[in-house]
Amino acid sequence: MCLPDAPRPGARLEEGAAHAHDHADWSRRDFLKRLGLATAGAGFLAGANPVGVFARAPLLDLLAGLDTDRVLILIQLSGGNDGLNTLVPVDNDVYYSSRLKNALSIAVPKASALALGASGGQNFGLHPGLAPLQPLWGDGRMGLVHSVGYRSQSRSHFEGSDNWMTGSGSGVRRTDGWVGRFLLDRLAPEETIQFYRENPPAVSLGSATRLFDTDEGNVGIGRLAYTTTTTDLLARGAVFPTDGLPAEPFAAPLKYLREQINVNLAYVVRFVEATTAAKNLVTYPANNGLASNLALAARIVRGGLSPRIITVTLGGFDTHANQGADTGAHANLMTQLAASVRAFFDDLKADGLDQRVVAMTFSEFGRTLASNGSGGTDHGSAAPVMLFGPAVEGGFFGTAPTLTTDLDRAAPGPTTDYRSLYATLLERWFGAAPSDVDALLGPGYDRLGFLSPTATPAEPTDALAATALLAPSPNPFATRTTVRYRLDAPGSVRLAVFDALGRRVATLADGYADAGESHAEFDGSGLAAGLYLVRLETARGVITRPVV
Repeated sequence: MCLPDAPRPGARLEEGAAHAHDHADWSRRDFLKRLGLATAGAGFLAGANPVGVFARAPLLDLLAGLDTDRVLILIQLSGGNDGLNTLVPVDNDVYYSSRLKNALSIAVPKASALALGASGGQNFGLHPGLAPLQPLWGDGRMGLVHSVGYRSQSRSHFEGSDNWMTGSGSGVRRTDGWVGRFLLDRLAPEETIQFYRENPPAVSLGSATRLFDTDEGNVGIGRLAYTTTTTDLLARGAVFPTDGLPAEPFAAPLKYLREQINVNLAYVVRFVEATTAAKNLVTYPANNGLASNLALAARIVRGGLSPRIITVTLGGFDTHANQGADTGAHANLMTQLAASVRAFFDDLKADGLDQRVVAMTFSEFGRTLASNGSGGTDHGSAAPVMLFGPAVEGGFFGTAPTLTTDLDRAAPGPTTDYRSLYATLLERWFGAAPSDVDALLGPGYDRLGFLSPTATPAEPTDALAATALLAPSPNPFATRTTVRYRLDAPGSVRLAVFDALGRRVATLADGYADAGESHAEFDGSGLAAGLYLVRLETARGVITRPVV
């Protein structure tokens, strides 16, 4: 459908004060988030990497309750990525003629684009800066979804980012993120609460995000130097004492507050110990912030942490001027993105961890079809989304815009609603119930075919569900902790402890066990402080829990 060419004031560089005001609002929100004043998340520094850890949130509660060790990496291309120069319609004359102004073309030449094949009767190529991703495409580990977005896009950075983060449409104002909403939708059982005590269910690397915001807020920590808290946490299991408090009515709320702070400080210890013990198995590109954060994400997965979602950001995509074509500013961003993603999946593939991970790019909006007078493009509507991982069904998905009839105010319009991607990932990657997904995002969003049928989580069997390894308590601990497990039927059991490198350091039980609950003591006094994994093996399956 072709809509009137009347973009929102501020979407174009030529609109001066309105454009500056739009950027000021966007930058102010980002600044506040980084200070922890506009988001309920919390953060600390791991080396040079800002890290946010998130506790209770609607989506996180639901994902924490699912029997899965799968991870979703969300890569935000912040600023509005030019989709037409990312996924290039190499035979489309409208594309080439629209991007020629004052003898300057910012269209990627067909000869430079990396041929991908045809989709919907059109031939496409990748931007040449994305060359490191060609092996993923060739191996069927990369999917491309055409023109993802939503209708009536306002073309504001502020609103566009908020809508993608909250899972809402244009004109609908929400204060909670789709991830946060999904994870806090139900009361967590005791084991899930214990899960939260040990595992940050979501981690943001590099910058703050609204994905994990909830109407109830998140219990988080402020930025801090974690070295001073690590000793206290390992020695006493807490930083702030919860006894000897003032008399009521202040004792109960103060105790609750201190307990929550202690829990969230424990996240810092878990994070540092896990990512210090784990090592990257490939060399990542130097002087590349995205690569640095994805290297840290790989160590999070390898180190035994269990976040369901990790977010990273690559900024600089607001290319109103001097955008370039196969070289220039946008090309440099494409090169950074491709080199980082390729290194990340090569790293995980080295020990088979890539099987647990799917990554997805997104941007708050695309760019206009035509170039402007400054050799750039202005705010648009939709853009392609890239998906990566062994579980991804490689190829094209969705409907490619024709650039003649599928326009939204002189820009490629959305042919796939972005909530269809969210719904597909939640249901077919994480195994969430369709009714839970519809309750989160709203009904009516198509599930897409970009995940391999073998990626769909199997329904847990009643037998395995009736066998449980309960979280060690206390955790973290200084010298000794108790590990409890429950069997629905008698049988052989092996209960062992492994370090972060996979070496067995203790065997707590090995032999026959009666039905019901049993326990074993783990004496870690002779071991170095750090992250360990407790593993229960029975004839019906294997369950693992972390302990610090």
